[in-house]
Amino acid sequence: MQEHVGKAQTILTFFLDEILIQKKLDQVVPVLSENLIATIPGVPGEFCDKRAFIGYLREVISSEQHSGCTSYQISSVKILPNEGVLYAVIFSKSVEQSSNFEHTCPDIAYFKLVNDQGKYYISSVLLHQCSPEVLNLHKTDHKDQYRRLVESTGTTIFEYNMDLDEMELFLLAETSKVKSYRSITIKHFSEPGATDLEIIHPADRDRAIWFLKNRQPLNGSEMRFHVAGLDPADYYWHEVYGSVSRGTDGRENRYIGMLRFVDTEKKRILDLTTKAERDSLTKLYNKLSVEQIINQSIENNSSTKHAFLLLDIDHFKIINDSAGHPFGDLILKLFARLLTETFRTNDIIGRIGGDEFVVFMRDIRDSGDALEKAGRLIAAFQKKYVRNNFSDEEKMNCRLYNVNHCDCPIGYSCSIGISFYNLDGSNFYELYHAADAALYKAKESGRNRYVCFQKPDQHQPSQSIVLLPPNGEALEN
Repeated sequence: MQEHVGKAQTILTFFLDEILIQKKLDQVVPVLSENLIATIPGVPGEFCDKRAFIGYLREVISSEQHSGCTSYQISSVKILPNEGVLYAVIFSKSVEQSSNFEHTCPDIAYFKLVNDQGKYYISSVLLHQCSPEVLNLHKTDHKDQYRRLVESTGTTIFEYNMDLDEMELFLLAETSKVKSYRSITIKHFSEPGATDLEIIHPADRDRAIWFLKNRQPLNGSEMRFHVAGLDPADYYWHEVYGSVSRGTDGRENRYIGMLRFVDTEKKRILDLTTKAERDSLTKLYNKLSVEQIINQSIENNSSTKHAFLLLDIDHFKIINDSAGHPFGDLILKLFARLLTETFRTNDIIGRIGGDEFVVFMRDIRDSGDALEKAGRLIAAFQKKYVRNNFSDEEKMNCRLYNVNHCDCPIGYSCSIGISFYNLDGSNFYELYHAADAALYKAKESGRNRYVCFQKPDQHQPSQSIVLLPPNGEALEN
């Protein structure tokens, strides 16, 4: 089927290049089906003759208003029965065009191509131009145009009344495996606590309302929405396009736009990004990504104080050898969980290999912030924590691995080496090596403690080496 998609796309790109760039409209006549159906919202009727459609295109492209459409992007492809293909195409305005028309967004068209004895022809075109001048929305039949657009493409259309704070959605809803057109009206749309706002993901609500209230155009912003007919507990990614339009009284009191479903594509990209950035076992940042993020954070906040903590689990090799690698993996996951519970949400946490972890504390007040967190972590990571924080599934795995009560004969503890930006280094490499030297000192001094890096000419302050036994009470050095 990929071969057929390629053939169809070749015909479509030829058509678009000829009319948008070369403007040789007569050249594209052979790629249009004899029974062409072209629908343009705001234009009465449908063109059922390809030459009539070409005449319309000639007028549109030669007009000054449309001379600024300089590029296009095929945004989605849908395979249809009998080797047909449906393409969604987004057209972009030139910079000069955008500056002259304040409230515009990309025009969107849907092209259906059919296979006729191995050759592809454009059989239908649905052109949806978002600018209010083209949509001609002051006519009373604009909602009928919405219906035709929604039923033909599956696109969701929205219209927001600024005066009434009222949102209307025009969409296809699936019930009993049958999709049907419906409209939904949401009153008091922007009021805090409005229950209907649950259709928008909580993280995207304020941003969506800001665009509407401030009359800002939406040019493909990604937001998450509930979708009628799909899991009501989940939200799905959409690209949002919209702009301000005039109402029946001539005032700009409407905001009109469309939602394009991109959830599958977006989640695939997010999944690939997560796999590239995250450690597969602990889900923390991996070595490559944590180094890049820390260096970028330093570059963006070079005038503030940061702490770099290098941590590893004491005697982890013995744990692995005595209880087995699957149990060792459980300990690594549990330690990663403790790190995320102990440190702040804006701290950068990663696993850089084996049982070695790194935490980059951004924008600390002084070294005391890092020392307090290090002490709390060491006090927490003891046998009692391991016993109490395994999930039921992990406890079952302990029994499968023949590990009694998830215990280890030598107990559990960790050691930490600490360095500070920019006292001990100005990038990941320098801070890592300073913290690594401090970590070596912590292990040499008996483990289960943190040590701050000191240069050869520095005296190690007493509070920089702290030993914490299983009961969590600090011992004297």
